[in-house]
Amino acid sequence: MTLLSRTYILLACIDRWAMTSTIVRRRAFARIKISMIMISLAGMIWSLVSVHVLIGQKIIEGQCVPGSKAYAIFFNVYNTVLVGFITPILMTGFGSVTVRNVKQLQIRANHRAQIIHTIITNQENHPNAVNKKSYDYQLLFMVLVQIFVYIITTIPFVMYSVYAVITIYWSKSSVRLAMENLAMSIAYVSVLANFCLTFYIYILTSATFRKDLKRLLLHNRFIDKLFGNGHNPQVGP
Repeated sequence: MTLLSRTYILLACIDRWAMTSTIVRRRAFARIKISMIMISLAGMIWSLVSVHVLIGQKIIEGQCVPGSKAYAIFFNVYNTVLVGFITPILMTGFGSVTVRNVKQLQIRANHRAQIIHTIITNQENHPNAVNKKSYDYQLLFMVLVQIFVYIITTIPFVMYSVYAVITIYWSKSSVRLAMENLAMSIAYVSVLANFCLTFYIYILTSATFRKDLKRLLLHNRFIDKLFGNGHNPQVGP
């Protein structure tokens, strides 16, 4: 589940990169249909890749722990490489290219007066064009902030995982084990914070998201989405 959620953030970065590309084929990738396919594929792929957890993990005293030290080393290295290196590197890469694409689009617009005039005319005739452009830039900013928060909250987890692999065969006192358990708890709380921070990131960075959420709550659209037809649910018989 943790890797799946991070994959979805990475897919969002790829979508922003494709959307801002000057190449038509790449922009065609940023479609809802393609996004739905990628979301489904990510879920199926990680379900298959994570089968080793069912084999290597054991439940001891109500806790799911590695069944052997060899698997513990593999599991820590596996998580460190995927969560701490591959995912943030790809996120940063696509985020950087997206920023470069946006700058290139701005430079092109500044050097083409005729195109600027056409865009302004279209925006005056079609206000939705302005709204869509503003919405796209807000989505980009939301993803970039999310990448930054992801990297910051992942650092403690990576440091602990590397330490755990290096010291797994060391003889440790009870005090040392207690300190390691505390460090592990802090590392896992930090890395799992991404699941709840996403909502607050969107609230703080996107005026459109705040506006839509407010309208959703004030106009009872949440109930309409759940029960349909714009009718409130009937509690009594």
